[in-house]
Amino acid sequence: MRLEWARLGDQLLEACADCRDEAILVAPFMKAESLRRFFANLPSSVAVTCITRWRLEEFALGVSDLDCWKRVSERGNSKLMLLSNLHTKYFRFDDTVYIGSANLTMAALGWSRTSNVEALVRFSSGSEHSSAALESVLLSRSVEASQELFEQFESMLLSMPVASRFKPEPQTIEALDTSSIGGGVQAVWFPRFRSPEVLFRIYSGVADVTSVDALRDAIGDLSYFEIPAALNELEFRDLIRSRLAAAEALVRLDRFLTERRRFGEVRSWLRNEFQVKDSTSAWQTLMRWLLYFLPDRYEAETPNYSEIFGRKPRPARF
Repeated sequence: MRLEWARLGDQLLEACADCRDEAILVAPFMKAESLRRFFANLPSSVAVTCITRWRLEEFALGVSDLDCWKRVSERGNSKLMLLSNLHTKYFRFDDTVYIGSANLTMAALGWSRTSNVEALVRFSSGSEHSSAALESVLLSRSVEASQELFEQFESMLLSMPVASRFKPEPQTIEALDTSSIGGGVQAVWFPRFRSPEVLFRIYSGVADVTSVDALRDAIGDLSYFEIPAALNELEFRDLIRSRLAAAEALVRLDRFLTERRRFGEVRSWLRNEFQVKDSTSAWQTLMRWLLYFLPDRYEAETPNYSEIFGRKPRPARF
């Protein structure tokens, strides 16, 4: 095991050139130019998996590029996976592993005039420092990006407010102890707060609920999303929309909703797919969130007392 801190980007490019079978690139922030350099040095026969997160405000701030999707889809033999609460920076080229502080950006890898001070630990995955368990968690928790999801984010990014209002620090809420909200890392997020229409008022510091349990649920949802501070209501709703669109459960549900589904069908699917115990309550809550934050994408109707839920027809593109 060796600590590396100098010429990180160049070292990783050398590892790319030596790679023969598989490369895994994991970073919350990815820039298209950095990814282009990696791909230029990786043999075309190498299978590449990129794992990152998509957050609307991070694209607006320029710390990550939505166009990384185009780089991956154009390369072939590659896929882009999304993990909403990703913070790990991890790179594996066959048996050589780097893990540490550096994102896949020009500044982090020493390729910009104002580069960061970063460090990566290098080791062999075949040694006692195996990273197989970490990779298993990352891959099992991620969902694969798609052209349709890319177009959703591209549309949201084009219509969002001026990016200068956004701040990179996540919102911290200290009004209520949230230590009992979850037991460790939450594998798959589902909303627990049942009144999404008042979520912004709670975010703004106006406790608009009388139940302590409801307030705790709202704070738990906000904490999971890591929303930046001091947003106005329009900005807040835009970011919640983008978080929902890329959340693991929502990406998988959206694919299930390629045809319209009855309430019982979705409830059973949630129970079987995610082992949700109270799938009735979970689907009722999730449906409220989708109809409130994504009304342009989803709709519900109740013919013959049976609720039908599905995607709205997509407008024709010319």
